[in-house]
Amino acid sequence: MPTIESSHRQLLNEYSKKNFTVIGRILEDIQNEFNEIQIKKGVWPSLNILKDYYEIKAIYLAKEGKLIEFGQAIKDVEALYEAGINDGKEILDSKQKDLMFGLYLMYLLATNQIGKFNLKIEKIDYKTRMGNPFFAVPARLGLCLTEGAYNSINLAENDLPTPYYKPFMNSLKESIKNEIAESLEISYRAIPVNIAMKKLSLKNNEETLAFGNKRGWILKGNEFLVAGKGTNFDDQKMPTLALASGAERVLQPLNTEQSLKRLFNYSSHLERIV
Repeated sequence: MPTIESSHRQLLNEYSKKNFTVIGRILEDIQNEFNEIQIKKGVWPSLNILKDYYEIKAIYLAKEGKLIEFGQAIKDVEALYEAGINDGKEILDSKQKDLMFGLYLMYLLATNQIGKFNLKIEKIDYKTRMGNPFFAVPARLGLCLTEGAYNSINLAENDLPTPYYKPFMNSLKESIKNEIAESLEISYRAIPVNIAMKKLSLKNNEETLAFGNKRGWILKGNEFLVAGKGTNFDDQKMPTLALASGAERVLQPLNTEQSLKRLFNYSSHLERIV
């Protein structure tokens, strides 16, 4: 049976080659060795071995898109960093610390833990936050979410500093699409497919039809029946006010229209964020 030290060397070697199929097996072997130490009350390996194991495990889970498991793994990394501080000084050196913190921020956004995200990112000074690409991307994404500039979030996908952010981006975009879809369902009974595609920032008709089918929308002609309580998207009749001259003035609705305007307001200054 390999020792933890030999497994650790193999882990670093395979990670340098980004051979994640083998990495997954090595991580499992090391975890089994940890279990043996715990059962037999043996001696735990050095902090550096633990650091490499937990960091690479977090990266592996992020790459595989296993967000639930990643949530626990990144907490283990954070706890290990805290254990590596003595009298206020860091005694555990890690070249991947910025990546780990950036992945944690992306995870918090993807899982809608906005309050915790804000607490974490406010601990980073503004210059570092916007100058370090691992921090700058989640910082901009957080701002876009706050302002409702959802189109900018799609554009930010081109600026990811590492492919390990991609699964979190996919999860975040899916959540946003579902929120927009829920808004459409509340506001309309029917909506044209091309309008739904635009609102949901989908690429083509095929992708839009697949999304509508997943939501349980019924396709009728070139429209989706979305089972909302509002009007048809193209058939909205605005209330009017009769004037003394005999003319009528159209009254704008106060609730639905304003909420949708906020939801789909892609202001130009926010577009320039990305």
